[in-house]
Amino acid sequence: MLDKVSEADIERVLDELANRLGVNEHVSSEELLTPLRQDNPQECVQRLAARLTLPIRIFLSYVSDNAGGYAGTGFDSHDMARTDGSGTGVEGIAAQVLIPESLPAYGQSLKDYPIQVRISKNCVDCPLTFVAIMAHELSHVLLKALRHPQCDNELYADMTPLILGFARIVEQGRSVSITTSDGRVETTRTTTYGYLDDSQFQHAYEYANQILSDRRSKKRDLAAQVMRIRQRCNEITHQASLFRLCIGRLDAHPKSKLRPKHLLISEALQ
Repeated sequence: MLDKVSEADIERVLDELANRLGVNEHVSSEELLTPLRQDNPQECVQRLAARLTLPIRIFLSYVSDNAGGYAGTGFDSHDMARTDGSGTGVEGIAAQVLIPESLPAYGQSLKDYPIQVRISKNCVDCPLTFVAIMAHELSHVLLKALRHPQCDNELYADMTPLILGFARIVEQGRSVSITTSDGRVETTRTTTYGYLDDSQFQHAYEYANQILSDRRSKKRDLAAQVMRIRQRCNEITHQASLFRLCIGRLDAHPKSKLRPKHLLISEALQ
């Protein structure tokens, strides 16, 4: 958890990422959840990578239930889960990505570059949470491929999915609650994934949506300007065509005079 991160820090990071990566419309959760329902998590992760503009090729394997780390594998284990303060959370979902030191820079050489991903078998139990976690982990890959100086920074990896279309999915999947009952007392345990607390995330979510809204408005304004320019270009092209016809008539009949009816005839020939 990033206790010392202020709202100003969050806004600064989102603005920087938006200027560098652009801003995407919200991704449809169904696009990513359908493969999970079909027991095809690899396709889910592959689609997710594509939505993050990562042209990599995913190679997926499962974490064994009793895995105690990945010594010698090159995988880093990041603690993506924390509890609501009760000291007990639901069973965690593991998602780990191997990022080779030799990862090519973003561009053609990254196309179909193999990236190994390990996930826990319980990923289908909380599909939105799984997608949110994978979006965070693959954001590290994207930032490293872009040679971003903050590619290992967890705040940057948490913010990247928010501006690349995953804000709603992360909002829905970042927390998992399970309620149990012993017959008399019900107990709800909540696990929150990510490095921001609820207040920090809410501000990041709202600010990311504001950036998207501003970019939409600018896009509409630019589209309207382009339309006006195209209309003006069409008018100029039409007038230039009429002018060429008039010049052609003068060349063919150098001693005649141009009259309004000649212009009407030229227009009719268009």
